Amino acid sequence: MKKIYSTISTALLVLSTIVAFAQTSGVRFEMANEPGVAKNGETITLSGTSEGVELYMNLVNISGAALDLKWERVRISLSNTSITDQLCDNWQCYDPSFAGDFWILENPVTIAANGQTVFQPKMITPNGTGGNATFMYYVRNAQNERIDSITVVFTSTASIKNEIGVSNSKVYPNPSNGQITVKDAPAGSEIEVTDMVGKVVFKAKLNGATQSFDLSKNPDGVYFYTIRSADGQSTVTKRLVIRK
Repeated sequence: MKKIYSTISTALLVLSTIVAFAQTSGVRFEMANEPGVAKNGETITLSGTSEGVELYMNLVNISGAALDLKWERVRISLSNTSITDQLCDNWQCYDPSFAGDFWILENPVTIAANGQTVFQPKMITPNGTGGNATFMYYVRNAQNERIDSITVVFTSTASIKNEIGVSNSKVYPNPSNGQITVKDAPAGSEIEVTDMVGKVVFKAKLNGATQSFDLSKNPDGVYFYTIRSADGQSTVTKRLVIRK
C-alpha cells in the first residue's frame, strides 16, 4: 500500500511540475482560431495535400513585462531529404532547413507586455511529392534558456497533378503601400491574402497575365499571401508587409 501511495505521489509531483512550468514560462502558445486556449507542451498533428502544410498559431506574452525571446527548431524525423521547413513570426520568415537538424534564431524578438506574435511553422514538400516530418519548437528567454515548447507532426499527401508555375509566382513590391502586382502566376490560379490570425482579407482569380491589386484599405501590418493552383493541389505562401 505504501508503494502505491508513493507511486501516486510521484506522479502528482511530476504533473504539478509540468503545470507550474507552463504557468511560469510567461508565454502561451495558442491556435489562431482558438485564442486563449493554451497549447504549451502539446503535440499538434497537421495534414494536407498541397506543397506546403502550415500551422497558424500565435505566441502570447502573458508575463506582464516585455520579453526578449528566441525560437529554436529541432528536426525529429523526416520521411525524405527533399522536405524543407519554414517558420514565420510578425517580422520575418526563417528557413531553418539550411541549418540542418538544429536551428536557433540569432537575434531575439521583443514582444511587448500583453503583446503577441504570429508563430507559423510550415513543412514544404517540393513538386507536390508528399511526405511527413516532425519538428519540436522551443522558446528561449533572454538567458538563452528553454522555457516552453510545442511539437508539430506534419503529413502531406502527394498531389495527383503538379501544376507548374505556382512556385514561380511573384508578388511585389514587398513591403508595399497596399498596391501589389502579381506576376508569373498560371491562369486559373488564385491569390488569397490573410491577416496574422488567418482571416481572409482579399481573394482574387488570376488570369495568367501580370495583374495589379489594391489592398490599401487594409491597415498596416504583416499579412500572408497564398497563390493556389486551379486544382488546389499546388500552393506557395509567403509573407507580405503593408506599410503606407
